[in-house]
Amino acid sequence: MKKGFQKLACLMISFLMIGCTQIQDTSVTSDESAGSPSEQSSANSSSKSSSAPSSSSKSSSKSSSKSSSKSSSKPSSSSQAHEHVWSEDWASDGTSHWHYCTVSGCTEKKDVTAHTGGEVQYSNPVNSGLVKFANPKKGSICEVCEHFVPDSTATLPQIRFTFDKNDPNANFATVATKSDLFRPEVSGRLQVTNCDPSFEIPDVGCTMKVRGNQTAGWSKKGFRIKFSGKCNLLGLNEGKKFKKWILLADAKDTCLIRTALGFYISKAIVKDGDNVWVSDFCPVTVYLNDQYWGYYYLAEQKEVKTGRVMLPENDKDAGYQGVDIGYCFELDHYADAQQSDEASEVKKGAEGDPTFKISYKPQMVRGNVQGSLAAGGIDTYTMLSDISDGPTDVHTDHTNSNQVAFIKNRLELLYTVLYEAAVNKKAKEINEAGTATVNSSKTVQQVIEQYFDLNAWADGIIINAFSCPPDLGYSSFYMSYDNSPTGDKKLRFDVPWDYDSNFGNRNGFITNGDENTYVDRTHNMWIQLFSKLDFFMNNYVKVKWNQIRDEKVFEEFFKLINTYFADYDAEIQKNHKKWPQNDAAHQPPNNFDEIRNPFKEPSQYKDAETETISWLSKRVNYLEKQWGTGRANVNTNL
Repeated sequence: MKKGFQKLACLMISFLMIGCTQIQDTSVTSDESAGSPSEQSSANSSSKSSSAPSSSSKSSSKSSSKSSSKSSSKPSSSSQAHEHVWSEDWASDGTSHWHYCTVSGCTEKKDVTAHTGGEVQYSNPVNSGLVKFANPKKGSICEVCEHFVPDSTATLPQIRFTFDKNDPNANFATVATKSDLFRPEVSGRLQVTNCDPSFEIPDVGCTMKVRGNQTAGWSKKGFRIKFSGKCNLLGLNEGKKFKKWILLADAKDTCLIRTALGFYISKAIVKDGDNVWVSDFCPVTVYLNDQYWGYYYLAEQKEVKTGRVMLPENDKDAGYQGVDIGYCFELDHYADAQQSDEASEVKKGAEGDPTFKISYKPQMVRGNVQGSLAAGGIDTYTMLSDISDGPTDVHTDHTNSNQVAFIKNRLELLYTVLYEAAVNKKAKEINEAGTATVNSSKTVQQVIEQYFDLNAWADGIIINAFSCPPDLGYSSFYMSYDNSPTGDKKLRFDVPWDYDSNFGNRNGFITNGDENTYVDRTHNMWIQLFSKLDFFMNNYVKVKWNQIRDEKVFEEFFKLINTYFADYDAEIQKNHKKWPQNDAAHQPPNNFDEIRNPFKEPSQYKDAETETISWLSKRVNYLEKQWGTGRANVNTNL
């Protein structure tokens, strides 16, 4: 009897082992079953051996996974007829990681395994392969794929600003409008909590004021923080210290992700040596006098300072009239719209910054402006960098500034050089006196490379063609020119900024990601002219596009999207409870609707997330067909 029971037990164990093997084999994609037994055995063995490595064996685990993923298997009858080509790197979400088929349109996965958590830590910043981005929630790093797995109970860092309720300007966060020239700074105390202990700030004095143009008149406003001394917030910009920081509301975007997408893709595209500054960023929650104020992005003030916009600071004594300094300026409709001195050619912007107007010669280039807030043809610019020969009162006219006069004249001449090269295929140079353009014996390519930083302009073309900002010919388009003794005297695209209308968010402007090229629609004359230079598009833009594609920039980009939507869902819901209306979809006086469906209503944010991913997937593959392999082969199903 005892022997019979032992025999029965052995049979049961054997049966269970066979059953488990069958279950394990079918847990992989159906396509693996079509491979040879040796292939299946190798794949299963590799998956088992790499599912839970120790931290010391992480590199060998990665090597093993890459080696096994290079093999391909035949498709099952339920999928389209192609051989799967498995990715070498891991794709992941909040719970698991896997290898994916790299064939365009295929969504099959294999080696799907739950994350193996490491030591609990704060991730700030997370190294997401190519660039670092701030993702400051508490969690752990998977020991296999290095995906950050957030603690589901953790919340975002909190920035708390406390001020005197009896301050005459205590309502500063609710009453400003876009037409207000005076936006008071309110003094108070700031705390940074709920973060890595090394970034906590228990109490520091600062001021806060409303920032922005159009969005300053909306319910949820952006803010600028200013400290009396230099301070770092949440480790941004590798811990560098500055006096000024900003909080971006992302109020037009019901997904609350477009600011993160814009900064992230800009950081990934811009390479060392391109001389283009991109702000660091970090999602946070904001409290004013202990009242929850919403989900924001902490970012850097755009300014010419060491460690930010890459120009030499103008440290000349007040009254210095030399023009050998660095210049950074914005194509800016608001420079003309918010004036108090219409008789002056050099006028005052909303912040008191010097502004100037140029003449586009031989003529201004105008584009298809449908879906933009501007009618096109903006000729006014606002200085971002400091000048030293203007009046000490920033709200006083700067008409007699030699430095403003210099950059106005130089920009007009550079436009003429670019126009003649792009439209008339003629090579022009600026004469020695710097007063006019003359015919040149050089080629068109030589003069364009002489006067323009083409690596920076390639960055600008790709960033904007991918993100599709509708108002780039209206505002938030920055350029810089280093005329200092050590400067290269070249005009460059700089400071990519303002993303909340981008990525298909605007009514009537490239609402399908594969609709058309950005240069067909934008009314930004600089972008249009550069796109007409064949050598530039072929030798700079297309080369850079293929480089970033091969670096898997876009795969990393879609991982970021999935991470944010998964990790911050509760934070998004909390923000929408505080701000239940998207003011961009309900603007006075006629309830003007700037935003398209499904981005109009915060209550539809889940539909908006789905549409955002769909638009981006179409967009990246549309540009890949234009600039890359000629076919849609960038995998976005991550």
